[in-house]
Amino acid sequence: MSEKNLMSHTHEMGTEANILYAQNLSELANFLGISYQTLKKWKDLKSFPPPKKDGRWEIEKIRDWAVELGFLNAAY
Repeated sequence: MSEKNLMSHTHEMGTEANILYAQNLSELANFLGISYQTLKKWKDLKSFPPPKKDGRWEIEKIRDWAVELGFLNAAY
C-alpha cells in the first residue's frame, strides 16, 4: 500500500489503523465494517460521496456521510 493512503488513527478498541483511502469498493466495505452488498446499495444514493479523481475512496468522508444519515453508529 502506498504512503498516500496512510494516516494514523486509533480505533475505539485501541487498535491503530493507518488507512485514509480505500482502493476499491470491496476494501471500502471492509474498512466500514459493512457488507459489499450494503455498500453497493448506499452507492446508488445520490448523496453518496464520489471517489477521488484517481479512483480512491475517502474512508472518513464516507463514514461521516453514513453516520449523518444514521446508517452507521457515531461511536467509532
